[in-house]
Amino acid sequence: MAVLSGAVVMGLAGCVMFFLCPAVFQLLTPDLRVRKLAVEVLRIELFAEPLYGVSIVAAGALRGAGDSLGPSLLNLISIWGVRITLSILLVNRWGLHGVWLAMCVELCVRGILLWVRQYRKL
Repeated sequence: MAVLSGAVVMGLAGCVMFFLCPAVFQLLTPDLRVRKLAVEVLRIELFAEPLYGVSIVAAGALRGAGDSLGPSLLNLISIWGVRITLSILLVNRWGLHGVWLAMCVELCVRGILLWVRQYRKL
């Protein structure tokens, strides 16, 4: 239930931020090109928010249950195996957008891996 709550809260926060991010970046920089690019890449990552919430809650629950090695290894595998590898593959074709797409995919993979790990530990 906590994992579902984390996914819902992060999903709702991501939906709100999807529409508010232009205003947020307007406060942070006067440069229109930077604002436009920042909004584009943040919106890519916001699609991963529900599964990112799952990863945060599931990792915390697993650590609380005495399983610290499992979440650590899954984070390591996810970051090095998915995010960095995919970033290298996508950066030449899509630049910064490709790197953020790789991060979005990795956060989703990490959320799924940690959810499966927690589900199997029940």
